[in-house]
Amino acid sequence: MKAIKYIYPKYALLKEIGRGATGKVYEGKELKTNNVVAIKKIPLSKFTYGNTEKFTKREINALVSLSHENLIKFITVERTESNVYLILEYCNGGTLKEYQTYYRNKYNMELNEFYVQKIIRQFIKGLEYMHKNNTIHRDIKLDNIMLNFNKYPNIVINDN
Repeated sequence: MKAIKYIYPKYALLKEIGRGATGKVYEGKELKTNNVVAIKKIPLSKFTYGNTEKFTKREINALVSLSHENLIKFITVERTESNVYLILEYCNGGTLKEYQTYYRNKYNMELNEFYVQKIIRQFIKGLEYMHKNNTIHRDIKLDNIMLNFNKYPNIVINDN
């Protein structure tokens, strides 16, 4: 797959996988290892108004200070002349909202209770860890719950 953009000499942005209020999220790869990563691109122009800089610094501090199997792992920050890039663990299952839509369209029914229980259990463990570390997530919604089928293969529905 050809890169959309390079963050020389370390990373390549491969394809857009999401958008938020402050920027876009890409599937990317670390050029040295070919490891797949998520790259959140925030234009520096967004830092000139509102609370973007404050919120981004807060997000980075939270990501750096927290380490739990049910939270996205922070890798590093890269900066160019025009953007700040947060390099994060890649979750190959997308968002819970996307997965819910996929499941509903494919099987013509809501998510199986067994899988929902597994996801909710992991979600609660991550939240408990955050709260024990005096951190709250102020935007909990299905779009912000990421699924990682590589890390948790027992969540994947076998389509065979």
